[in-house]
Amino acid sequence: MGLRTARYLAVLSLVVGVSVAGSLGPAAADVATKTWTGAGSDNKWSNPQNWQGGVAPAAHDRLVFPPGAAQPSSVDDNDLGFTEIVLTGSGYNLSSPPEVSLTNTTLTVTSTSSGNTVSIPFRGTQISVTAGTSTPQPQLTLAPPSTSNGGSNRFTGSGDVVINGPINDNGTLVQAGTGTIRIVSDGSNSQGVLEVDSGQLIVNGNNQEGVNGYGGVLSGKGHIGRLGTGANVTGPAAFLLAPGDPGDGPGSMTIDGLLTDAGLVLEAQLDGPQAGTSYDQVNVIGATKLNGAFLDVVPGFQPTIGQQFTIINNDGSDAVEGTFDGLPQGAAFAANGTFFRVNYQGGDGNDVVLTAINPPPPSVLTAPGSGGGPNVRSFGGRSLSFSAPGGGTGGAYVTAGDLDGDGVDEIVVGTGAGVPSQVYIYSADGSLRGNFAPYGAFAGGVSVAIGDVNGDGTPEIITGPGPGGAPTVTVFNQVGGRSANFFAYDTRFLGGVNVAAGDLNGDGVDEIIVGAGSGGGPHVRIFNGDGTPQGLGFFAYDPRFAGGVSVATGDLNGDGVSEVITGAGAGGGPHVRTFAGNGTPLGGGFFAYSDRFFGGVTVGSFPDFGRGHDDLVTGVGPGGGPNVKGFLPDGTPVFSIFAYDAGFTGGVRVAGALLNAPQ
Repeated sequence: MGLRTARYLAVLSLVVGVSVAGSLGPAAADVATKTWTGAGSDNKWSNPQNWQGGVAPAAHDRLVFPPGAAQPSSVDDNDLGFTEIVLTGSGYNLSSPPEVSLTNTTLTVTSTSSGNTVSIPFRGTQISVTAGTSTPQPQLTLAPPSTSNGGSNRFTGSGDVVINGPINDNGTLVQAGTGTIRIVSDGSNSQGVLEVDSGQLIVNGNNQEGVNGYGGVLSGKGHIGRLGTGANVTGPAAFLLAPGDPGDGPGSMTIDGLLTDAGLVLEAQLDGPQAGTSYDQVNVIGATKLNGAFLDVVPGFQPTIGQQFTIINNDGSDAVEGTFDGLPQGAAFAANGTFFRVNYQGGDGNDVVLTAINPPPPSVLTAPGSGGGPNVRSFGGRSLSFSAPGGGTGGAYVTAGDLDGDGVDEIVVGTGAGVPSQVYIYSADGSLRGNFAPYGAFAGGVSVAIGDVNGDGTPEIITGPGPGGAPTVTVFNQVGGRSANFFAYDTRFLGGVNVAAGDLNGDGVDEIIVGAGSGGGPHVRIFNGDGTPQGLGFFAYDPRFAGGVSVATGDLNGDGVSEVITGAGAGGGPHVRTFAGNGTPLGGGFFAYSDRFFGGVTVGSFPDFGRGHDDLVTGVGPGGGPNVKGFLPDGTPVFSIFAYDAGFTGGVRVAGALLNAPQ
């Protein structure tokens, strides 16, 4: 995922492509195929007895090394350039004392079996190296070329290529495929620049020159020169820097200058307290310029409060320039339920240090149902009570989400029935920030949800009309600008639409979840942010039940992917169920209140940082006292409160929130 800038002089190109036996195109008419037998008295390519038919290869021939040959180790002793080298057998070691000169020739080296080594330094115009696609993935170890006039060693495609010798190359080694290049020894590419366009480049050696990142992944435990990202590379996943060897856990990488922009993502795996051993660290020799790079922290254990992780160890006296995107000095953030504070002046004054901090206490928001005023309350981490403007006795709808990226949720309130539709946005302290009218003069109420449904990193506000309105779901930005709207159900259905949002497939973009209101079957549907439906949806309860369904989302098993939470509408028992994003039921659910109560139940979720997942919150439906309860995902009760006067029987709508900053 990256763009390109001007290329370097390209004299030599190494390409790793995808190929299997039999998939190669036909050789040119003047190219003969010679098959190795190894039957001669030596292992030299010039010996005709080593080749099928007793004829030694000539320049531009296609050479095949099949299974079962007598001598798997062989030497190109005539400095011949060939069109193709195809290794269908395993355990071959092809070598050459001199470099093989390839003038006006394209060479393809293909390994469709594992354990083959090509230790031939090639020099010429174009070289293609294919590692194959069988399982397990074949490994092809390639001897590096040695060019004195620059050039580009370019790998494109899939496969595992190991470079285990020094590359005395004035040009550029480019990883441009979907496979992996692993540079093992010191001195590799000692005079040339490494470039990562896609795939993965693993550097475990000591390389004097730098790396330009345009896409893909750079990892390893080696030492490289200056690291920079392409000037035109943008986006939160253009180029990933992941210290440590992928097969060996976290590690430390040394860089002679970290000069990045918004095209880089630094991944910091935290599996323990030791820098470079159990958590990733970048050692920087020289300037450190972050300039809006992204930080992706992946905790693999639960650190103690106050524990510190020096993810960038800057050995110089110069200050760190810039910050990670959205993380100014001292900012707090969450990673998989663990909270950290970032310090760009840590360590000896210019290191980037993360400190584990206490998570914020969660809050539960409530809004009354029909018959109540628009009085929103908060319990738990923060106590609030305020009434939305407009009055009326139709109650309100409520949700919460971090709209401005400061780590603290805002509260969004939708008006209840009886007053013209309005959506109100409040700060975490209950102060009004703004409002807009989603459906004009429509007075049937407004269901609300918050989610980043277009993947731009900024959450949107999603609305659904209450009873009496056409089933039009609308997506707004935070000042009421409409970005999408669509019909969730048949336009003739006027029972209202309940809305929720959550990432149901782990792609980093939230989906919109809708549930039919009163008068409709308990039908749940899922849409992309532009209104494109994801399948036909599913019935959360018996399709014959016409009381509608309340919907919410939450990560109930701590895997980073949200599940769908449903509650039966008015007229049904207070049955709570959970589903995977594809509609698969996750157990039989539970009754949040007495199974003899038929007012239904509203649902929401709130974070349970101690257990590493979200818990459920429920509100009683119309006809019951304003009882709000919390449950573990398996239905185990964790709290029970009355949100309003015990005599109020209009029902309660609920949502979870983080209204306090982490400490």
